Amino acid sequence: MSDATLFGLFFAALGVTVVLLGVALYLAHRHDARGHIKAVVGFVALLLVTLYFAEQLGRRFEFAETPKRIHLAIAFATAGFLVVPLLTGVQHWRGRMRRETHTRLAAVFLLLTASSVATGVWMLSTRTPAATVGAGAPTPD
Repeated sequence: MSDATLFGLFFAALGVTVVLLGVALYLAHRHDARGHIKAVVGFVALLLVTLYFAEQLGRRFEFAETPKRIHLAIAFATAGFLVVPLLTGVQHWRGRMRRETHTRLAAVFLLLTASSVATGVWMLSTRTPAATVGAGAPTPD
């Protein structure tokens, strides 16, 4: 697969992921629990697809160390924190948690998500093709 195709697939998956997150927020605001849950499931599924393409980009390119460290720290924190609004959403749906608690924790997840996207764009802007082992390239120790 060409670099252009990989970037296209990555950005398409990222775009659909963000749209599904927006749909989930809209449906939550309308108190459409079933639609919200379906949109969240779609968001998580597309997030996994997006992460797959991001990993493929990471194998093809090298990135400046500072943006890479910052992005990966925030991205891993975001991915780990995803379980919090998922669990609090289930608890709210079952009547065991106030909606405000779930909403506040979902807002934290949204801030982390926006930070992940922003630092990911920053990191991608520093990309250079990864060195490959082969003709004239240094071999790893």
